[in-house]
Amino acid sequence: MLRITCKLSMVAFVVVVMLAGNVNADSIMAWGRNNNQQVTLTNAETLSDFTAIAGGGSSVFALRAGTIVEYAATKFGTVPNPSPATYVGVGAGEDCAYGLTSTGVVKAWGGNTYSQRSGTPTTTGHTAVEGSKYNGLALTSNGSIEVWGTYNTYGMVTNKPTGSGYTQISGGGYWAMALAADGSIDAWGYNGFGQVTNAPTDSGYVKIYAALSTGMALKADGSIAVWGYTGSAGNFITGKPTGTGYTDIAGSESALFALKDGQITAWGANTYGELNVPTLPQGYVYTALAAVNAGTGIALYAIPEPVSLSVLALGGLALLSRRCRRTRG
Repeated sequence: MLRITCKLSMVAFVVVVMLAGNVNADSIMAWGRNNNQQVTLTNAETLSDFTAIAGGGSSVFALRAGTIVEYAATKFGTVPNPSPATYVGVGAGEDCAYGLTSTGVVKAWGGNTYSQRSGTPTTTGHTAVEGSKYNGLALTSNGSIEVWGTYNTYGMVTNKPTGSGYTQISGGGYWAMALAADGSIDAWGYNGFGQVTNAPTDSGYVKIYAALSTGMALKADGSIAVWGYTGSAGNFITGKPTGTGYTDIAGSESALFALKDGQITAWGANTYGELNVPTLPQGYVYTALAAVNAGTGIALYAIPEPVSLSVLALGGLALLSRRCRRTRG
């Protein structure tokens, strides 16, 4: 299984990408601002078999061999022991992180100002976990949505969609989205930039991504929809790539990204070099990406994969699953 997750905070950003080529499979490379040592990633560049990354605050969480490691100088806290289960997923909010165990239990650690840690559901059978700024989100086995935490200023808890059959969830700053089985999108929460009311009303979407106050969605033909906040450069909507064939999307409060044919298109502001997508050496291609607002810590991450695995990764949109989670199983 291959999964990338990410979480939005208020100020900064992380890009998580995956490369294919003759490199150490599933290791992590990092670059960008290192104010909380979130780029130092001690030993991560030489280890392998990482299967998920999530970022929140100025921390980065990596999943490897059923365990979660936090890379940061000032950490959220101690990762709970999931024994006898193992971790299979990870998510993060502003100051609280979440791990999904192999039995579908959600574990939480970090801040608890709004009960985003203590309010975590205690039942089993969850299939996905996510964090918005001050709330946690999860999908149950029948595709119903759970949201917890006492922060409900914009209806994050009380206005969540009811019913079942949802396939993806994606948490932004104070808002969130869910993807229904028919590819339609439900959005709720903060609507200051029209990110809720301007969400697409048609169906056929295969991936959703909630940036801080901007929504992104990918159609089955690989075309991209963008709505909500237009970014500090003012071009989130007008500057989006046209055409079809895109296979992944991601975004932050400052820049947005789209993947096609192993190449990343970036648009928006370039305050911290967000648009300076690294040029890959011959034999390498990008296979997935995600962006993270990571507090004040701008950092970028890459996971390389062998070419033989990249063929699977590029095999079809059915392999892509949520805002900033990509799953292969």
